[in-house]
Amino acid sequence: MNSKAGGSSRKKSLALQSLLKSSTGAEMAIPHGWQFGYIFNNVGVFNSVNEARGVCPHCGVATTFQVRNVQHNSPQNLVVGSTTDLHMILDCNYASCRKTLYVKTTCRTSSSPTRSSQQDHFFVHPSRSIEPAHPSIPTEIAEDWLETQRSFAAENPKATAMMVRRVLYGILIDKKCKTLRPLKDGVQELITGQRLPAVFDDWLPAIQDDGHDAAHPDRALKVSAENVAETMEYTRELLRYLYIEPHEFQLRKARNAP
Repeated sequence: MNSKAGGSSRKKSLALQSLLKSSTGAEMAIPHGWQFGYIFNNVGVFNSVNEARGVCPHCGVATTFQVRNVQHNSPQNLVVGSTTDLHMILDCNYASCRKTLYVKTTCRTSSSPTRSSQQDHFFVHPSRSIEPAHPSIPTEIAEDWLETQRSFAAENPKATAMMVRRVLYGILIDKKCKTLRPLKDGVQELITGQRLPAVFDDWLPAIQDDGHDAAHPDRALKVSAENVAETMEYTRELLRYLYIEPHEFQLRKARNAP
């Protein structure tokens, strides 16, 4: 064996073993947008992965991946239709990303090439991307938004809910809203003063309520992860509407000025 090739193979194997030991999290069904293609020999033994595509958790782009390394665990009494566990190291093919991720999934053995199924188990590490702060967002709010995303990526819904409420508070302060307590009055002042679209009449109270529930166990012992995922999106849209779009429009005006 070529010594360089052997060294490269050992490094890949060690990297995969390290991810196997360090990665934790709940498996789920393969999410929408992810797909794998598999090749088996004529008796159903797994051979290789010939396609990998999905949404990169680093850059958030729907892309293809280079399969850098794959290990599989097949059942001893292998028959067509048996479940095989797959552990993969993938490299994002998006030009400005090229980062590495780990995927654990399952596939059903077959006597011919096949594709992944929505019923297959799936786990990816890292689980979600952390968006860099847009330069238009004030520093204190941007720092809170980054911390919010880190809490969400770590699957801490209560911490995330409290952080999105903190981001909302920061926005009220930055926009010189005079009423911060009760918060609902400050929220209404923000909606009116900034002429926010009508949908924020529902979204902002949802951010307020989820954060309040998370901070007070007498109101809610559990905080819905699904609800928090939604209030994350509401907060993202609020930041976009108040800071990012006005900033980008000013750039457009400057670019088109005579």
